[in-house]
Amino acid sequence: MPPRIARRAGVATAVTATMVAALVAAGSAAPSTPAQPRATDTVPATATMRGACEITPVGQHVIVAELSVALPASVPAGTPIRPQDASLRLVLPATLVDGLRDRAVGAIEGMAGIGLAAQDDADTVQTPVRATVPKTALPRAGELTLTLPGTATSPVPTTSPGTVTFRLNRLEVLLLPRAAETPEATEGAATGEPSGKPVVCEPETDQDTTLGTIRVAPPATSEPTPPSSPIRSSPSAAPSGVTGTDEGAPEATGPGSEAGTRQRQPRADACQEIPSDAYYFWSYYDIKGRVTVKKLRSGIDLGPGYLSAQLFYWTEGEISCGAIFGDLLLPPAPGSFTVLRFMPTTTTVIIKQVRRAEGRIWDGVIIARAVIDMFLSNVTVNGTLLDVGPNCRTVPAVVIDLRSNPVDWDVFLGGKIEAEFEIPQFSGCGVSEPLDPLFTGLISGPGNHIVLEFGPINFCPNPQEPCVPPLSVRR
Repeated sequence: MPPRIARRAGVATAVTATMVAALVAAGSAAPSTPAQPRATDTVPATATMRGACEITPVGQHVIVAELSVALPASVPAGTPIRPQDASLRLVLPATLVDGLRDRAVGAIEGMAGIGLAAQDDADTVQTPVRATVPKTALPRAGELTLTLPGTATSPVPTTSPGTVTFRLNRLEVLLLPRAAETPEATEGAATGEPSGKPVVCEPETDQDTTLGTIRVAPPATSEPTPPSSPIRSSPSAAPSGVTGTDEGAPEATGPGSEAGTRQRQPRADACQEIPSDAYYFWSYYDIKGRVTVKKLRSGIDLGPGYLSAQLFYWTEGEISCGAIFGDLLLPPAPGSFTVLRFMPTTTTVIIKQVRRAEGRIWDGVIIARAVIDMFLSNVTVNGTLLDVGPNCRTVPAVVIDLRSNPVDWDVFLGGKIEAEFEIPQFSGCGVSEPLDPLFTGLISGPGNHIVLEFGPINFCPNPQEPCVPPLSVRR
């Protein structure tokens, strides 16, 4: 749901990158080779947008956000782009500051982020820039300006020559009111009033939020490799989201280089323990998906349903951490497939959580585990109903380990997460005859695939209470 983009004259800075041609000596018989763009060449870029934000507990106010980054001058196709040196400047109007002071608020802290859409000729990729708002005292009068170091949460892939244009597309803020003397919540919040909740601000019209346009050149032509040179593994073989470095390989660090777009590696103990003062709020995602069963060579559509999510945020030094606890709500899923390539079969699959899904968020990547029971009911084979009973299910439970790719999923924008998993054997199937071996033989085994598609996050009106709609509601 990208908001409308409009122009604000004199604010947005367009960045147009050009290739550098190789100079060839006059009369040389050797063929000329164009010089490839250098990933270390960068250009500063700045864009501004105004957004109307409904700030608890003082109502709607217009916040001005200015994003400054360094963009590569140009990159060869195949080199991902990740804005560097991000700085997010927020201007909170005097009316907002006065409204907070009138409610005995002396300081604020929280989070802020601004959506950044990267568009080429074929697709648009979201790479939000997010920042932590440290505890900041409110001025006695006038507006409050916050200048925050930010991080672009994901690199933008480049697959073919052309251009990639970056635009600001929405502002997200979470401002927690605090008393000036202590980090405790304000008096109003202590009596049950929400102490602040995440807000997606509505951009004003007639703004141009273009940050810059980068030219993507044809990919570099490789030099012939001497026979004695070792062959390196393809970077694509590394796990998605966080990539490693070839041992001994020289590493470029410019914004357009692979190292410049690589995510930082988390410490083994980072973002594991949730501190007692971590801020949390309730939200939910619209969710649907598809499970492909390897043995059946067929799939079952899941949803539409919801993931009721309790989200925690805190910082550990310079690291922004998050945790998610989720309750998956999916309606029964009917499926049909052909067994042994000639026998039509139908069933209804019911997904029940054994416990809440739990995950951690680090640098925009979520690593989570879901443990579910998979029940079968209403099974027909060649038109004949099988009496499977009420407790035909997988034993032990199905364990699905999820890891997002930052290009495909974002905690606020949603997106897609995929995973491989194993279906255990079935137990409790059959009333008049044992059917466990039948279903285990036909369905159970490794190599199954699940795709989950999340809609944008929905914030609960009261951030301290869950608010997921009933499954009967179709949105």
